[in-house]
This record gives sequence, C-alpha cells and structure tokens, in this order.
Amino acid sequence: MSRVGLSVLGGPVAFKLFLKEFCTDDDFTIDECVEKVFRKWHWLVGPIQNKTEISQLFHAVEQINPKVILEIGTNLGGTLFLTSRIATCDALIISIDLPGGIH
Repeated sequence: MSRVGLSVLGGPVAFKLFLKEFCTDDDFTIDECVEKVFRKWHWLVGPIQNKTEISQLFHAVEQINPKVILEIGTNLGGTLFLTSRIATCDALIISIDLPGGIH
C-alpha cells in the first residue's frame, strides 16, 4: 500500500496522536523533530528528502530566521510540518501543490 493510502487510512485519529506528541510545552530540537518524523511518523507525514539533508537544511533556515517560507510540492506535508517547527510565530508559511495531484 502506498504512503498516501496509509496516511488516508490513518485519518483523523492518527493525525491527532501525531499532533498531541508535538504540541506540548516541551521544546524539541530540530534533530529531535526530524528523527521523530522519519522514524515514528514517516507513514503519515514523511518527507521525501534524505534525513541528513533535511536536518542540515532546517539548521540553515533557522539561522536565517525568515519571515516568509514558500514550499512548492507538499506531498504528505512532512517538510511543511518541520518548517512550522522552526518558523517564528509571526512567519508566513505558504505551501503550494497541484490540485488533485497524486499527493
């Protein structure tokens, strides 16, 4: 079964569990978030990118502290989720994907 199929089957309950794990008062480091997304939640919001590359990217982006972040190609939303973890609370995050695309 495809990852997309699994994420649909996981549905709202799985997504609520995913959010509950990350939406706490605990501060997770970038590396902890990447590790959790790739190891535990990859079937729900797994990024397509290589784990090391995406970790390095988010460390670099965090240093820049952008006010606007644009993602093209959302897929399962893993990169979008990780982006939300490093963005400041006043940042604008935009994600663009094809309507009705395979992802």
